[in-house]
Amino acid sequence: MLLEELENPKVDLLVANLALPGAADLIPALKKKNQSLKVIAVEDASLSAISDIPVDARLQKPSPSESAAENQWLGMVKQVLDNEAA
Repeated sequence: MLLEELENPKVDLLVANLALPGAADLIPALKKKNQSLKVIAVEDASLSAISDIPVDARLQKPSPSESAAENQWLGMVKQVLDNEAA
């Protein structure tokens, strides 16, 4: 795993596309190593949500024509990171 190859990796936030191979295994493995890790799962609307993965927030993968998606994503990142500081 890439993070194991890095010396003293410090990851505060992981944004993971659950449609990618290995994402469902990556998230629990990283959370086990770093319980304070915040995770935002990106899900494709055509796929059913994987509910047994420990995530802090979920976002629907936007279509390229959705101009409001960037603000939604940035707002979600801010919300998740602000909850860490609280």
